Amino acid sequence: MVIEILSPGNATKEKKEKFELYEENGVREYWMVDVIINTVLQYQLTDAGRQIGSKPNVAGEKVRSVVIPDLVIDVEHILQMEGE
Repeated sequence: MVIEILSPGNATKEKKEKFELYEENGVREYWMVDVIINTVLQYQLTDAGRQIGSKPNVAGEKVRSVVIPDLVIDVEHILQMEGE
């Protein structure tokens, strides 16, 4: 599982490259935290080896891991971690 907090300088190309790298290497779950638009995007690796995403998670919601069943985090808490 990878949880990545994007920096404001992350280019779209860089995001795409990381997404493909995680997919190619079999990362089963990937969360992309975007502090600019205050969302957490959650991707899961399918049996076919492709990452699929869920709807964006926003403040007031919780993100529940598929890989680690007991891991449930408030989106607001994740977004506050950016400066730590």
